[in-house]
Amino acid sequence: MNQQDLPEALKNMLLNDQLKEVISRLRAHLPELRGQVTEEELLQYAARLNAVERERNLGIITAERYGIEKNQLRQILIQAVTQLGKAPVPEPAQLPDGPEQLLARGSQQYQDGEYRQAAATIQQAIAQPGIHKGDLAQAYAVLGNTYNQLGYYQEAIDAHQQALEIRPDTASYWTNLGICYRLTGQYDKAASCYEKAISLDPGYAETYTSLGALHLTHTMQFEQAVHFLEKAIALDPGQAIAYANMAIAKASLGCFDEADALLRQAVMKGYRNAKHARQMIDNLRAL
Repeated sequence: MNQQDLPEALKNMLLNDQLKEVISRLRAHLPELRGQVTEEELLQYAARLNAVERERNLGIITAERYGIEKNQLRQILIQAVTQLGKAPVPEPAQLPDGPEQLLARGSQQYQDGEYRQAAATIQQAIAQPGIHKGDLAQAYAVLGNTYNQLGYYQEAIDAHQQALEIRPDTASYWTNLGICYRLTGQYDKAASCYEKAISLDPGYAETYTSLGALHLTHTMQFEQAVHFLEKAIALDPGQAIAYANMAIAKASLGCFDEADALLRQAVMKGYRNAKHARQMIDNLRAL
């Protein structure tokens, strides 16, 4: 196939939900693409697609979650395909960034939701020979959070474990690892990570937020979920997700007025998935 025709053919395949075929076709054309997409990226995409299909078949994730994960990968592939053939804009010559600058830029890209760019930048920071030990641990932590957002859960777990090998006394790193274990259904490991985080820093609010989510979605112990979410909010009233999860926990206990008020607070604090939370509360109300 002519390289000029490749992007259009790939777009048609994406429209027909042929994600595996798109990845395979891109791998076959890697020499002509000259770095516009890398084999490492394509292997990650293929591994993630295989993983979510396996998790769906084993019942680890719901059909709805499978659809979300697959759509995220589709959007990444669409972005990659639409960039094929575009001439890169030359940048002015400048001194190469050091590890601290790369880490700062990658962290900002992560905050801005530019997860693919963040992963690439953080990987550059990690590869720098002069990176400070503390910066290296933080780089792995940001990389793990970035992989988590992209749905590459095993890669996220590996990155967080690397951070903990360098700084095993950091509560946030244990919490990050626990979140990944929780999202992959490894609940006992998640609980152990949260316990370790609390032993290191009992005032770290995000640990209690994630513990609340664990009891909300896995143990179904809604009183326990409320207990931990209340503690998270007391420590950090700005956590929108804690308000939203407590709204669902309260609705699960039949406290619908409280649930409605909590969801409104979550939205005021920037919670972006209110439509889904509202549907869950309304479904519980209708039982």
